[in-house]
Parts: sequence; structure tokens; C-alpha cells
Amino acid sequence: MSIPRPPLAAGKTVLPLVLANADSARFECTYGRGCEGNCCSNSTPPVDEDKLALIRTILPQVLTKMRPGARELVEREGFIDQGEIHDGKPAIRVEADWCVFFNKGCVLHAFGANEGDTAKYKPVACYLFPIDHDSQGRWYVRQHGVDDEQWTELPCLAGTPDMPLAVTTLGFEMEMAARQDAKLAALEDRGSVEREK
Repeated sequence: MSIPRPPLAAGKTVLPLVLANADSARFECTYGRGCEGNCCSNSTPPVDEDKLALIRTILPQVLTKMRPGARELVEREGFIDQGEIHDGKPAIRVEADWCVFFNKGCVLHAFGANEGDTAKYKPVACYLFPIDHDSQGRWYVRQHGVDDEQWTELPCLAGTPDMPLAVTTLGFEMEMAARQDAKLAALEDRGSVEREK
């Protein structure tokens, strides 16, 4: 599927997604180079029904790759935290301050990578990070001091001048966010057609 690529501004690089702070946002993931996956610490990402179903199909294999405490918790209570709801969706459980699917990296990411699609089993919020919707509903790159960002302990969101511009490091995430928009637009169009019948 071809994604429309709106221009960032006259004479600048064309991006797959319009980002509200594209001209100023800076981001560099340093996982494995000083960061040990801090974005997965106490993280409870929402999960839609399609992703829940996909995770359930590989859960027996995933359990063998999880941290022992996380595995025990998931076997006993499931991977969804019944007390956490984000954006109207259930959220993934945390064990010992880490997402249950974190074990020296994301187990869901690794399973998807083995099948050629790192995003296949991961929640949308995880594979789009640090791209999100701001309080006005626009796509933007999360940064300290922008749109009341609360995750100030993550150095990757500091946006310091020594970091590269986010538009040069977040190509995959921008493409995936653009696909989310296209998917939602298609669903909306389908709903409009069905309402007209």
C-alpha cells in the first residue's frame, strides 16, 4: 500500500507523516548503548483486540522466553492488567517494575523479528514510540517540556542539541504512524458506506 507523503515544508525533506514538532524534535534510541530498555519500565501499553488475539496465538512460546517472575504472573493472572485501561483499551501487565514481555529486550519484538515483522505482536504504542498524538490530536515526537510530557526520566526524550533530528532517526515509526492513519481512514470510509446503505 502506498502512503501519501505530505511535504514537511517547502524545500525540505518529504516525510511519510506530518509531525507537529518535526523541525525541532530530537531523538536517539540508545538501547544497548547505555539504555537497558527504560521505556519498558513500568510501562502498561494499551492493546487492541487484534493485537490481543495475535499475542494469544504465540503465548505458549513467549512464556518460555519471559523472566521467571513475569512468566509466573502471566500463567496465574494473564498478561492483561484488569485494573489498567488506556484510551479505552486494556493494558499489558507489569511485574517487578517491567512490562511482563520485557526480558533484556522485548520478547514480542524478537518473535516478530523472527517472522520478518518487528511490529507484528507489539502494541501500537510500543512500536510507534516516541511518536504519539499531542493534546490537540496531532502527531508529534514526545520531548521533555513539550505537551506536558511526564516521562522526564527518559534521556532519549530530552531533545538535547547533541541528538540527531528525530525525522532522521524515526523513519520506521513515522511510516507505521502513517499506516495507522490510513487504516483508520479506511475503517471510517467503510463505516460511512455501511451507514449510507
